Amino acid sequence: MTGRILVIDDEPLIRSFATRVLRAEGFAVTEAAGGRAGLEIALSDPPDVVLLDLGLPDLAGAEVLRRLRHARPDQAVLVWSAAADPATERQCLQLGARACLRKPTPIAELLRCVGASGRPRPSGHGGSTAPGSRRCGRGGRRGGAGDGLE
Repeated sequence: MTGRILVIDDEPLIRSFATRVLRAEGFAVTEAAGGRAGLEIALSDPPDVVLLDLGLPDLAGAEVLRRLRHARPDQAVLVWSAAADPATERQCLQLGARACLRKPTPIAELLRCVGASGRPRPSGHGGSTAPGSRRCGRGGRRGGAGDGLE
């Protein structure tokens, strides 16, 4: 796999682990520890996919998503959070996220979603929020210690 990924997460261990996993699969990864820095990077040097945590201390992930999608409507964004409830997931999908992943996420599922999100959307695949329309990472088992990204 190839592609450029921006990981925006305020938790250093999660961010560095995601970076190592993605780089091991051939992705070029840039990291940002906060929403403002991540938004600046994404706008100045757009990646193929943004992996975005919601619980950021300086600028909420949902606001980063809103601003990013306003400036770059075709930007692929995966929301990745332990705090996402169904209402938040719906909101993020309506704002244009390609998918909402819940932490902990099994590594194989993360890689599948990142790889799928790096491809262009089919035409007419706009803001649909029908169940399963742009979600990956919701099915299957939840990762346990050592087998997922927490």
